Amino acid sequence: MVPQYRDNNSLLLQAEWRQVVYKRFGVTGFAGMGKVFHVVNNLLINNIRYSSGAGLRFALDKIQHINLRLDYGIGYRSSVFYLSFGEAF
Repeated sequence: MVPQYRDNNSLLLQAEWRQVVYKRFGVTGFAGMGKVFHVVNNLLINNIRYSSGAGLRFALDKIQHINLRLDYGIGYRSSVFYLSFGEAF
C-alpha cells in the first residue's frame, strides 16, 4: 500500500527540469520534499518525506502545451509509473 499523508497544513518544495530532445519528444527530471502537520506550532524539521523521478514527454499540441507524460517516481516506501496528460505544474 502506498502511504498517503493528509492533515490541516503542509509545507512543500518541488522542482522540475524539462528538456526537448527531438521535435515533439522531451525528457524531464523532478524532485520534491514535504511535510504535513496539524498545527503550525508542531512544525519541526523531522520526518520530511522526499521524492524524485524522471519522465518522457510527447507534445500532442505544442501551442496549448498538452503533453502525453510517462513518469517514474520514487518516494518513501513506494515507487510508481504514471501515464497522464498535461503537466504536473
